[in-house]
Amino acid sequence: MWTNLTKDQPCVTKISECSSHECQKEIRNISVLGVNHQIIHKKGFMCLEEALHHNFQIKNVKCQRSECPGRRTEYAKFNLHLYIELDIRVSLDANTGISCQLKDFPITINILKQEYRLAGVIAYTSQHYIAYTRRIYGTWRIYNDLMKSKQYCNEEKKIEPHAAIYIISSS
Repeated sequence: MWTNLTKDQPCVTKISECSSHECQKEIRNISVLGVNHQIIHKKGFMCLEEALHHNFQIKNVKCQRSECPGRRTEYAKFNLHLYIELDIRVSLDANTGISCQLKDFPITINILKQEYRLAGVIAYTSQHYIAYTRRIYGTWRIYNDLMKSKQYCNEEKKIEPHAAIYIISSS
């Protein structure tokens, strides 16, 4: 669903350029970022920035075209928002994901010298998604279509995160 909603505004554009002028530049839009699950298992969601690191490393690899002698440089350009998939299971056969508190998420993360701030977390519970938005001054609000009205909660709220959304900081 998120991929369809953001096809015109992906969170990352991955670019691959070959040193040989015979090859074309390749551009791929990425709507959903993955994390290194092992880092989250060991250190928790507070290390989200570290767990995202593999998404923006510059790579210099041999061109995949067999007749091309060139090398490809692959890099990423990040846009205004980051949608980070966090459906991390305790084990491969587990029915539930890792749970945490809202306060376990870093308020800001830095990617390629750009600061992003936490805008919200999407949780999954009882076959239903609930959105928790973090207001700019730090208060949390719950958006749940099964409730009659929106509610506030504190950062101690325990959830099973499915995704986090960060937006570019204006500062």
